[in-house]
Formats: sequence, C-alpha cells, structure tokens
Amino acid sequence: VPDFGDQARFIAASPVLARVHRPDGGQTHLRYDDPAGDEALTRVMRTKLTAAGFAADEIAAVHVGFDREYSGAKTKLVTIKNTSHRANACPILARGSAETMRFLWLVGAGSLTGSGFGALK
Repeated sequence: VPDFGDQARFIAASPVLARVHRPDGGQTHLRYDDPAGDEALTRVMRTKLTAAGFAADEIAAVHVGFDREYSGAKTKLVTIKNTSHRANACPILARGSAETMRFLWLVGAGSLTGSGFGALK
C-alpha cells in the first residue's frame, strides 16, 4: 500500500457513487459539482472507519470530496441488476491520518464499493 501521508488525490478507477436516502425511501444520486456529494462521501467513509474500529479522533478528522478543479469530470449511468445509478467519473480529494488514507485507498470511496463503485488508484 502506498504511503499517502495525511492528504491525497485519488484517481477514480471506477465511477464513484455519492447518494443520500430520502424520507420517502428513495435515493438521490449526487453529482461531483454538488457540495452535498462531499458530505455523502465523508459520511460513508466515517461509517466504514467506525466499523473498522478506528479511533474517534481519526474518524472526525477525515474529509472526502470530489476534485471540482478537474475539468474532465462527468457522470455516468451504471445499471446493476436492473437498477440504474448516476455515478461520477471524477478524482477524489481526501484528508485525514495516513492510516485513514490507506484505508480509503483499499476500500474505495462512496456507496456500493462492494459492487464495483468507487475503486481508487
């Protein structure tokens, strides 16, 4: 695993899914240019770090978001098992401890990483 230090810019090797659950039970897929997408990515990462047993101070220090200065960012519709997801092809900017940066690189960014979304390189 590379040493990323306490902040890193990751290239998305697969589309990154940022989403929020609505009160009606549906989901809203967030775009790379929406600050709420950063909040969703950070929330998901903190949940994964909590489940992995990271310390509370390391979890609180983590921030994950889209690189809005990247001019080639776009969205992509990905369908898995007849369900379509609007995901983002955009680099990820992250900060936190070196350990949390390695963890992010290993587990991926955003939602549905177990289904192939959010792989980072």
